[in-house]
Amino acid sequence: MIVQLSERVDAIERKLEAFKRSDDRCERLTLPLDNTEDADQANSWTSFTLAIEYSLGALGPLSIGMVRDLTNSFVPALWLLAAVGVLMLAIAPFLKPARIQQS
Repeated sequence: MIVQLSERVDAIERKLEAFKRSDDRCERLTLPLDNTEDADQANSWTSFTLAIEYSLGALGPLSIGMVRDLTNSFVPALWLLAAVGVLMLAIAPFLKPARIQQS
Protein backbone atom coordinates (compact mmCIF):
# COMPACT_ATOMS: atom_id res chain seq x y z
CA MET A 1 0.00 0.00 0.00
CA ILE A 2 2.84 2.41 0.82
CA VAL A 3 4.51 1.59 -2.49
CA GLN A 4 1.29 2.38 -4.37
CA LEU A 5 0.96 5.70 -2.55
CA SER A 6 4.58 6.52 -3.33
CA GLU A 7 4.03 5.73 -7.02
CA ARG A 8 0.94 7.94 -7.10
CA VAL A 9 2.81 10.82 -5.45
CA ASP A 10 5.65 10.40 -7.95
CA ALA A 11 3.19 10.45 -10.87
CA ILE A 12 1.49 13.58 -9.54
CA GLU A 13 4.86 15.28 -9.03
CA ARG A 14 5.93 14.47 -12.62
CA LYS A 15 2.66 15.81 -14.04
CA LEU A 16 2.92 19.05 -12.04
CA GLU A 17 6.54 19.53 -13.12
CA ALA A 18 5.64 18.97 -16.79
CA PHE A 19 2.77 21.47 -16.51
CA LYS A 20 5.05 24.05 -14.88
CA ARG A 21 7.73 23.74 -17.54
CA SER A 22 5.50 23.56 -20.60
CA ASP A 23 4.26 27.15 -20.70
CA ASP A 24 7.27 29.28 -19.90
CA ARG A 25 9.96 27.29 -21.72
CA CYS A 26 9.29 28.85 -25.13
CA GLU A 27 9.31 32.34 -23.68
CA ARG A 28 12.64 31.81 -21.94
CA LEU A 29 14.24 30.43 -25.08
CA THR A 30 13.23 33.39 -27.25
CA LEU A 31 13.98 36.10 -24.68
CA PRO A 32 17.72 36.29 -25.53
CA LEU A 33 16.83 36.98 -29.16
CA ASP A 34 14.93 40.10 -28.12
CA ASN A 35 17.63 41.47 -25.83
CA THR A 36 20.90 40.82 -27.64
CA GLU A 37 22.62 42.36 -30.61
CA ASP A 38 24.18 39.33 -32.31
CA ALA A 39 24.21 35.54 -32.33
CA ASP A 40 27.20 35.26 -29.99
CA GLN A 41 25.50 37.28 -27.27
CA ALA A 42 22.29 35.29 -27.69
CA ASN A 43 24.25 32.05 -27.41
CA SER A 44 26.03 33.20 -24.26
CA TRP A 45 22.83 34.38 -22.61
CA THR A 46 20.95 31.21 -23.52
CA SER A 47 23.75 29.05 -22.10
CA PHE A 48 23.80 31.09 -18.91
CA THR A 49 20.02 30.94 -18.37
CA LEU A 50 19.87 27.21 -19.10
CA ALA A 51 22.68 26.54 -16.61
CA ILE A 52 20.76 28.42 -13.92
CA GLU A 53 17.47 26.73 -14.90
CA TYR A 54 18.87 23.22 -14.65
CA SER A 55 20.70 23.99 -11.40
CA LEU A 56 17.53 25.31 -9.78
CA GLY A 57 15.52 22.48 -11.30
CA ALA A 58 17.78 19.99 -9.54
CA LEU A 59 16.96 21.57 -6.18
CA GLY A 60 13.28 20.58 -6.45
CA PRO A 61 13.64 16.81 -6.09
CA LEU A 62 16.44 17.23 -3.55
CA SER A 63 14.34 19.49 -1.33
CA ILE A 64 11.26 17.25 -1.63
CA GLY A 65 13.38 14.24 -0.67
CA MET A 66 15.00 16.09 2.22
CA VAL A 67 11.61 17.13 3.63
CA ARG A 68 10.33 13.59 3.20
CA ASP A 69 13.40 12.17 4.99
CA LEU A 70 13.08 14.63 7.87
CA THR A 71 9.35 14.09 8.39
CA ASN A 72 8.92 10.46 7.22
CA SER A 73 5.86 11.62 5.28
CA PHE A 74 5.10 12.91 1.83
CA VAL A 75 2.42 15.31 3.11
CA PRO A 76 4.80 18.15 4.14
CA ALA A 77 6.75 17.62 0.92
CA LEU A 78 3.56 18.05 -1.11
CA TRP A 79 2.70 21.19 0.87
CA LEU A 80 6.16 22.51 0.04
CA LEU A 81 5.54 21.76 -3.63
CA ALA A 82 2.18 23.57 -3.48
CA ALA A 83 3.74 26.57 -1.69
CA VAL A 84 6.45 26.88 -4.35
CA GLY A 85 3.76 26.73 -7.05
CA VAL A 86 1.75 29.50 -5.36
CA LEU A 87 4.90 31.60 -4.99
CA MET A 88 5.69 31.16 -8.68
CA LEU A 89 2.16 32.20 -9.65
CA ALA A 90 2.40 35.24 -7.35
CA ILE A 91 5.62 36.56 -8.90
CA ALA A 92 4.78 35.67 -12.52
CA PRO A 93 3.03 39.00 -13.33
CA PHE A 94 6.17 40.91 -12.36
CA LEU A 95 8.50 38.96 -14.67
CA LYS A 96 8.48 40.96 -17.87
CA PRO A 97 11.18 41.43 -20.47
CA ALA A 98 12.91 44.78 -20.67
CA ARG A 99 11.54 47.28 -23.14
CA ILE A 100 14.00 47.83 -25.95
CA GLN A 101 14.16 51.10 -27.79
CA GLN A 102 14.89 50.54 -31.45
CA SER A 103 16.77 53.32 -33.20
